[in-house]
Amino acid sequence: MNQHLQNILTILQQDESISAEQKTAITKSLKDADKELVITAFKLERTEKVKHTTGILLEETIQELEQKRKAVELQNRELEIESALEKVRSRSMGMQKSDELKEVINIVYQQLTHLKINLDHAGFVVDYTPFGDWHFWIADEQV
Repeated sequence: MNQHLQNILTILQQDESISAEQKTAITKSLKDADKELVITAFKLERTEKVKHTTGILLEETIQELEQKRKAVELQNRELEIESALEKVRSRSMGMQKSDELKEVINIVYQQLTHLKINLDHAGFVVDYTPFGDWHFWIADEQV
């Protein structure tokens, strides 16, 4: 029994001015109050344990969601790169003449900038021979 309630019960039992019926009624009320205190303490303890467990589970869930978010971002980035490569591949496969390289390099430049790759320009150098002519196809933000 709760120490405070026990003290009240002890004082009550020693008091001769209170009738036996009153002592019995008060004793029953004190025991009922003690029982309710015990139940309330138990419920509070359980609630604290549940709250603690829920906090742990929530933290684990947040960590798992963060890992999944990162995985989805990575997968989305890979899909963006694949899409950009497919656009370049498609245009280069459709090329009929070498002067169409200008269109291909423009697509390469556009796709690289779309992928947020920091660059000033992109280009092809064809038919390079030492001390000979160079053929350039260059794309930048002005083209």
